[in-house]
Amino acid sequence: MLPNNYVNAIYKEESTGLLWICTRNGFCSYNLATKTYHDYLNWQQSVGAKWVDVSALVQAADGTLWLGTRNQGLYTLRRAGGRDVLTPLAALSAQPDQAMPSVESMVQDRFGTLWVATTNLGLSRLGPAGQLLQTYRRSIELPTDQFTSLLFDTKKDVLWASTRNAGLLKLRITPDSLVLLKQFTYDQHDSNSLSVNYVWPLVQDQQGTLWIGTLGGGLHRLVTDAQGQEHIERWAKWLPETDVESILADEDGNLWIGGTGLYRFSPSTRRYLHYDVADGLQSNAFKIGSAARARNGTLYFGGINGISYFQLRAIQPNPYPPVVRITGLRLANKPVAVGEQINGRVLLPKPLTQFGQRKTTSPWSSSG
Repeated sequence: MLPNNYVNAIYKEESTGLLWICTRNGFCSYNLATKTYHDYLNWQQSVGAKWVDVSALVQAADGTLWLGTRNQGLYTLRRAGGRDVLTPLAALSAQPDQAMPSVESMVQDRFGTLWVATTNLGLSRLGPAGQLLQTYRRSIELPTDQFTSLLFDTKKDVLWASTRNAGLLKLRITPDSLVLLKQFTYDQHDSNSLSVNYVWPLVQDQQGTLWIGTLGGGLHRLVTDAQGQEHIERWAKWLPETDVESILADEDGNLWIGGTGLYRFSPSTRRYLHYDVADGLQSNAFKIGSAARARNGTLYFGGINGISYFQLRAIQPNPYPPVVRITGLRLANKPVAVGEQINGRVLLPKPLTQFGQRKTTSPWSSSG
């Protein structure tokens, strides 16, 4: 079982077939074939035990797994001699007068640099061996220290950075520099702006369009006009979810959005389908950035009660309207029991739910 059902991040390792799951109490690998777990950094619940809240995971080009935590530093997981070697890193250790960094997202750029986003100590740039190259704090270069999510556009060498209080940042990176190209923020006088400055999940669809999730302002899209100017489109009028916690794009052009339940949203038709716990999902609460797409098209979404995962082709809308059924019978406002004789007659020889009953199955799979 999971070390903790509150899932922070998910990653599917294609070379091994393992699903890596980060939780509020350590992390684990899940073998999808054997359905077995291998736990790391988790503690049994006891008085005084300090759980390791593992919040982010990325696999570098050399196969190393990098893990970020909230207030307990970084770890690497490497395979050596047929075994896993888990190593804590001192690269992001705070100075004596500083708080520990709270890591929320990590990406590797095409230069081999690892970028680490924290919600309290800005952006950090690490070398392939884990050495700290540079820390970027709130200054002329950056408008905030509070970062939430990162997305690297390999075609343009652009690092997109979400923030808690400064909207969305477009950053140009080189092997030894970071330049702020543009900042997108909320402007009450501009409908082509973010609805709020609390931005989190980012995804690029198959056409390269950037979709932006916010907490409190719903879904947004980045568009470029005929003059080459970028601006924001607000999509809350077509998708009612205000807290967009995770986003994945599929090959059919749909967006799958985790929030209060799970949405399948079609930007081309501006229509959505909403799924919740009644459809077999882990719960109605999906959490920030906790989603991953496998090469075979399987989508994984984490929440407060584990993970729900599914194949896209298995999720088909029901073309039939719900069937209205009578589930109870009362006579003179008194319930009639199955087999009960009234005036010498049995009105219900069997439960009403068995009349015309049809079995159904759920396409969702869950792990928790």
